[in-house]
Amino acid sequence: MMIAYKEKLNLSSEQERKMEAINKQYIADLNAIKSSNATKLNKLKKLRAANERKDQQMKKILNSQQYAIYKAEQEKIKQKIKKNRNN
Repeated sequence: MMIAYKEKLNLSSEQERKMEAINKQYIADLNAIKSSNATKLNKLKKLRAANERKDQQMKKILNSQQYAIYKAEQEKIKQKIKKNRNN
């Protein structure tokens, strides 16, 4: 997935390095949320907060055009997950 983003977003090597670090932290956050004993509602709130944090970090490292592409790709992934959930 990182390779696809790199090509679509035309990332610089510095942006790529920062994006990898953000994604690693995001995955660690998701794993911590998933393995916690919190209620489903609390997990959902933490997941939304993690997503918001990731988006804010991405906004800082990407230019406006790159960020628009990033958000469009995120929406495609979200729709694909919803479609798969309904099948």
